[in-house]
Amino acid sequence: MVQSSELTGGAGFDFEGHIAAYFLSALLTGDVRPPLNLRVKSVAMQRAAFGAPLDDVIITFEDSYQSTLHLQVKRALIVSASKTNKDFREVVKNSWITFKDPKNSHLRDHYGAATGSISSKSLRNVRTVCLTARNSHDEKAFFSRNNKSGTASKSFDEFIKIIRTILSDNKISFSDSELHNFLKNFVAFDFDVLTPESITNTETINRLAKILTAYHRANGLWESLKNIAREGAGVAATFDSESLKRKLYPLFTFNNDKSDMTPPVIAPRLNQEQANKCVADTTICDAIISNIVLGNGLIHLTAIVVTDNYQTLSREVKRWKNKLQRSSLLM
Repeated sequence: MVQSSELTGGAGFDFEGHIAAYFLSALLTGDVRPPLNLRVKSVAMQRAAFGAPLDDVIITFEDSYQSTLHLQVKRALIVSASKTNKDFREVVKNSWITFKDPKNSHLRDHYGAATGSISSKSLRNVRTVCLTARNSHDEKAFFSRNNKSGTASKSFDEFIKIIRTILSDNKISFSDSELHNFLKNFVAFDFDVLTPESITNTETINRLAKILTAYHRANGLWESLKNIAREGAGVAATFDSESLKRKLYPLFTFNNDKSDMTPPVIAPRLNQEQANKCVADTTICDAIISNIVLGNGLIHLTAIVVTDNYQTLSREVKRWKNKLQRSSLLM
């Protein structure tokens, strides 16, 4: 039975929200993201109900294959085949299912884990083995590293043994060729995003500042992205650049928005005969003030008024000014 995304999503799981927000930011900035180092096309969250084994965060990249990165988010991760190590065993099993999915016939999809705590040795072993797999033209060249002497080769063999054990324990049969191809796109990311000293957070905020019309609100945008990610996890949300901007508007406005580039509509000029037929009626206007909260951003109000009687307009503007000065909503 497939669980609801509200049960599996962990909408309040802070770390997962940070990871999703990191990729959501790339939708806005256009920055490339690992492991393909391509621009991000879309970000989806908690897709277990839609048949995704690695369901926490799924990133689609802009390439001809619509390649995707499937991530299971774990606050801490231990790389071992221990029977009690359910987290890593789950990551490996679900990564294999993703690898064998018919949608991955081009073998361009990546899969694995994103974590905030993993030993540097384990992370290095994972990356060394997978990098070697990518740089080996076939399984024979790849597995020729087995049984070599030296500490590096021992660690290399240990990680492959861990993967073999987990797959076998899950009744998964595989050939050396399949295992070689599987390891090519297996990934492990470590994110330090929950501390004030996080370089990842600072770099992301700096990049967000460059796309905002009010650059000083970048920190607020980063916080909003984390909130959107946490809320999105509860409803299996998906975003592309435009849908994410619509959700953020009007709290944030971005440089080079399509809306900003639309040329103004210019009314046709009237000839004298047409102008003489126009009769302007005096309209008494009331100034209505609403309390708008936009964080620390500045608010500018612009009114465009057209009249054929400047004296009447002058008296009306003075009346607005007096009313505004008496408003309890204005400092």
